[in-house]
Amino acid sequence: MKNKIVIPMVLGGIICIYVLYLMGWTPVYTLDDAYIVQHSVNNFVNFKSESVFLDSAKNSGLTSIVHVGLITLIAFVFDTNWSQFLIASLSYILFLVAIFLYSFKSTKNIVTSFCLTLLAAVSGYVIEQFFNGLETGLLIFLVTISLILFRNGVPQQKLAFALLPVLPFVRPELSFLSAIICVRAAFFYFKNNQKSEFSRAFFILVIASAMVAIYAIILTGNILPNTAGAKSYFFAESCKQLDEKIRVLNSGIGRFLSSLGVLSLGFIAILFTRLRFVFLTFISIFYILYLLEFSGGIHHNNYRYQYVFYAFAIIGLIDFLSLNLVAKYSKYLSLLMLVLGLYSVPKNIHNLNTSIQFTQNENFTVGEWVKENISKNDVILIHDAGYISTVTNSKLVDIVGLKTSYSAQVNKVTRLVNCGNDPRAIDAIATKFNAKYFVVFGMWDDIFQLTNSLKVMGWKVEVADKSRDGAAYRVYKISK
Repeated sequence: MKNKIVIPMVLGGIICIYVLYLMGWTPVYTLDDAYIVQHSVNNFVNFKSESVFLDSAKNSGLTSIVHVGLITLIAFVFDTNWSQFLIASLSYILFLVAIFLYSFKSTKNIVTSFCLTLLAAVSGYVIEQFFNGLETGLLIFLVTISLILFRNGVPQQKLAFALLPVLPFVRPELSFLSAIICVRAAFFYFKNNQKSEFSRAFFILVIASAMVAIYAIILTGNILPNTAGAKSYFFAESCKQLDEKIRVLNSGIGRFLSSLGVLSLGFIAILFTRLRFVFLTFISIFYILYLLEFSGGIHHNNYRYQYVFYAFAIIGLIDFLSLNLVAKYSKYLSLLMLVLGLYSVPKNIHNLNTSIQFTQNENFTVGEWVKENISKNDVILIHDAGYISTVTNSKLVDIVGLKTSYSAQVNKVTRLVNCGNDPRAIDAIATKFNAKYFVVFGMWDDIFQLTNSLKVMGWKVEVADKSRDGAAYRVYKISK
């Protein structure tokens, strides 16, 4: 087994190097929010308080304090940009190692294990999700480990319970997965009359929970992040008609499954395994909550939020192929699935490369324009609050509210109450902070009518970056 572990490590290493090649040998992240992480890590490493965003609560805008904490530790030694890439690479390689070892233990077949590991490595947008600069890859890895450790109800080692309180601080949705796994474990202990075992497990759970909660309070001043609330107020989808939300949700689920290709069969396969209760309960809670609060969110960033289920699909396939009736065919079935799965890889790599180039050509160039052309005394309204915050000394106001608390409060009583676009929201935010410029992605501007809202409320809106004509991100000079 020690010799075989080299297989997933080499596979993961090759793919990490290839991704770095696509990035131009310097890490580039496809999501602007990744640079909010960098901004916060830079503050931690330099022991600085918030100096760019106005009305920003302590380290606000952080969804995953576990992810940020890991990057910060490495950033004391390496550059923040590279630290982010190292955490992504480590998560990816460890994920593949976990899948390979679990598959080999279950199927006892090296060919099956390799095929399933490679399938897990490249299906859907998983490479992009691991290297988008956010916590998605770390989430996939930790969910995989949790499912493996608690597959039989209770783990062999009680220390595994210390992992469960960590999950909600990787992404808040994982609090439900942790709770489900805990309830299932408690059921197994009491069913087998192992109350003393339960007491020891519960003690570890409580201690770990307390430690993570203290860490969260020290880092952000709160146990729960503000990001979900801020986004729900801005996008204002909870108030929409139920039939419309169901349509949007169904569309997002269908597109996610389609993007996974043959791996999506794992969601059927897992129904024949010991993890079906965990899967069915968690997936039901997840989609009901998104249906009620943020149905459009499951479409965002190539279905990023739905990748919380990625581990279930691959674990489902492994467990299914290890069933007695199927095991003797596992090698041939896994080979067939791999061939079918590899069919979509070129398209997905092309999409990844396009996203990398977009960041380089759009986020980087608008950031440099702002840095060179706008005074540090001027206040800038921004919708995407990431990359610009890492290069400018100007004061920034995040109109979504991830970093600027006042924006979230305004969106809650305007956009959310009126179920969508409300010109008073951006007007109130711009007026309070005496904003002079507005940087916005054209697509979001069209959807949310942001510059038009400023005009409706009496603002003069002029294109400031005329030299960047045709760019996706535009800079407007605003005055009233």
